[in-house]
Amino acid sequence: MLKAIWQYSELTTQAEHSMAGLKDKRGFIDKDRLDLSERQAVEYWMKRWGVTKEQLTAAHRAAGRMTKDIAAHLGKKR
Repeated sequence: MLKAIWQYSELTTQAEHSMAGLKDKRGFIDKDRLDLSERQAVEYWMKRWGVTKEQLTAAHRAAGRMTKDIAAHLGKKR
């Protein structure tokens, strides 16, 4: 029983570390930084700002990863 609990906690820890762009395992998007490798974050900001993935990627390259800078570059509100 104890071994099973340890294995579960080890798997949970690994899963949490693999989701760097999310604040927790429930799927909250990091509102301050954009990680282009996180599909959920990219989809969220594309919908929020009404832009394509290409526009979002170009703004990320030009302005950096901070969402306030990307929003300003796109002429959108954060």
